[in-house]
Amino acid sequence: MGLGYPQNGNPNPLGGVFREDYLRVSKLMTRMWISFVNYGDPNQHLGVDAQVWPAYTLDDPQNFVFEQNVTSHPEADIYRAEGIHYIENFILARAGGTCSGLVACGASDVD
Repeated sequence: MGLGYPQNGNPNPLGGVFREDYLRVSKLMTRMWISFVNYGDPNQHLGVDAQVWPAYTLDDPQNFVFEQNVTSHPEADIYRAEGIHYIENFILARAGGTCSGLVACGASDVD
């Protein structure tokens, strides 16, 4: 089974004690994805009560988290922000140079 899936002996991924929760999340996820494909907006789905999936912006980046045991919701997109910031700084510092690290490239912000 997938990571995080309870090993309850039921080979049906939508079965077991959490069956209704899994079906609810599956229905929401499917409707939101189909809505996005059809309308360019995941919030145009019909018949499912859900929080609004906000448009992704660089000023306020947010992902939408589908969860089976709580209400699905938007959350700040900060996954690996520190590592991504480091790589961005390295690329910018290295542009046009042949250095091998942030300090060697002359970057002032190495946090």
